[in-house]
Amino acid sequence: MRKAREALDEVAIYSALEPEVVVPPQPLSILCRGILNTAGRTMRVELDRIQIASWPLQESFESAIMKSLAQIDFASVVALLLSFLAVVLGFDGISAERERGTLRQILTNPVPRAHIVLAKLAGGTLSLCFPFAIAFGVSLVIMQSNPDVNLSSDDWLRLLLFLLSCIFLAQAFSLSLMVSVLARNSDTSLIICLFGWLVFGVGYLNVVPSLSRYLVYEPPYQVFQDQDARLYADYDRDMAD
Repeated sequence: MRKAREALDEVAIYSALEPEVVVPPQPLSILCRGILNTAGRTMRVELDRIQIASWPLQESFESAIMKSLAQIDFASVVALLLSFLAVVLGFDGISAERERGTLRQILTNPVPRAHIVLAKLAGGTLSLCFPFAIAFGVSLVIMQSNPDVNLSSDDWLRLLLFLLSCIFLAQAFSLSLMVSVLARNSDTSLIICLFGWLVFGVGYLNVVPSLSRYLVYEPPYQVFQDQDARLYADYDRDMAD
């Protein structure tokens, strides 16, 4: 924004006037990329041409180096890394104790089986969510310490994504623990949990966006070309008049 204002101040002739509209970054974009990478963040108004779309749809002038790197955000960490951690913690929660014989010793005491499963579920969920909550709180403190970041009421409401993330992690851990209860040994439980994580974790995140394109009507490219030609025809006619 500062560079755009300096460029406007240096303009000496009217034909060189090219104001540039810059969309400010969203404060929560460090947690979730959203549509910033595809919608474009700048719009340049020129006198001799018609701007159809904003910069950049295919290339980024603001962060060209990041186009060659994988950008990982809050949602990606929860959906991939922390869900994998939930699988690792839960796949042998019951099956491993059954193999070692410690589960039989526990059941000799007057403890209901449901209480054992619930205790493991609560302990595993707290082990996942408590460090996650600390890291999330530290990131918010760092974000708020920046004087250029001002979170609105809508932004604070969107931070409820943290609670949804905790529910998601608890669900991933509970499914892994369920497989551990039903499987006869830890090896079988691990194979089933990893297969489920690959299908419903990695596969879901990559396949669903591709399938969603078939559920939304997209005009053919020729429609945009015809609209572009009509706009330029009207522009040339107005300039000729």
